[in-house]
Formats: sequence, C-alpha cells, structure tokens
Amino acid sequence: MNIPDCLVEGFDAAELEAFAKQAQNPSPEFAEEIFPGKPEGYIEVIKLLSQYAAVKSAAIKHRLKGRIQFALTEENRAEFIYTTLPQWAKW
Repeated sequence: MNIPDCLVEGFDAAELEAFAKQAQNPSPEFAEEIFPGKPEGYIEVIKLLSQYAAVKSAAIKHRLKGRIQFALTEENRAEFIYTTLPQWAKW
C-alpha cells in the first residue's frame, strides 16, 4: 500500500484537494500506484480516500477562517469515512 503523504496529518488543504480530484475517478494506473496488489474493492476504496481528502481539506479551511465548529463537523465526517475503510487501507 502506498497511501499518499497528503492524507497523513501535516499537509495543507491544496494538497488534499489535488489528491481528492485525482482519486475521484481514478485511472487504473493511479489506483494501482496506491494499491499495487489490487486488493478486492480497491477502486471503491480510492474513491473513499478521495472523499476523506476533500472533507479534511474543508476542515482545514474552516479552521484557518476561525470557524471551529464547522471544522469539528468536517473532522468528524473524515473520521467516519476513515472508519469505513477496510483494515488493509488504513494507516
């Protein structure tokens, strides 16, 4: 598994958005780059990672604008998406 660094804490909203766009409708090459072994359901997992990245990006933007309650809501959404990932896709 090659989870992109942008999904790990410490990256900015723009990097997360860029990943989210690319992963929304992943090419086979892009998907295989992340999950080289092509585990069952890996394309759908890439799409979940896209949603995760988009929501994390929104949370970061809300925090930067001081909208903490909105940020917390988005962070909770991201955490929920993460919990729906299969074990082999978690970091």
